[in-house]
Amino acid sequence: FRSVEDNPAAAPVKETVTPPAPHSLADESERALRIKARAREAIANLFDDVRMGKTIETTEAQALVEDIAASISRHPHAFISLVRLKSADDYTWLHSVAVCALMMALARQLHLDDPLVHQLGIAGLFHDLGKVGIPLSILNKPGKLTDEEFDIIKKHPAIGTKLLKE
Repeated sequence: FRSVEDNPAAAPVKETVTPPAPHSLADESERALRIKARAREAIANLFDDVRMGKTIETTEAQALVEDIAASISRHPHAFISLVRLKSADDYTWLHSVAVCALMMALARQLHLDDPLVHQLGIAGLFHDLGKVGIPLSILNKPGKLTDEEFDIIKKHPAIGTKLLKE
């Protein structure tokens, strides 16, 4: 095996990124709270549209991902701390927003370029879209799922892929 030190030309080139000026946690928490409220409505509308068989409009999701990315850039802990506080009613939509934020935060830590960070945010936001094709009796079941119910739940990624392709 040859190491990167043995072949400097093979070393990945990392672009130097100047981090934005930090904002206070309190200031960014206020902004994050507004983004979270908007996210709730946007994700609820998205899931409702999919359930109704409507075409998925990504304009609002794209803008939401941009706002989440900006919040993470200003103060990474504000938005992520906020989305960790979930109630049972908030679980599905807030889980999607949390996955979006965590994927983008990780992508930024890895110094990935902005278009890829944005794509990962969209993927996080839409990753559970296929759950609209799962019966609510299974999704909302308290306690342990049967093996058959779990097999049905495991189909949600394929359902989501089909919906997005359509």
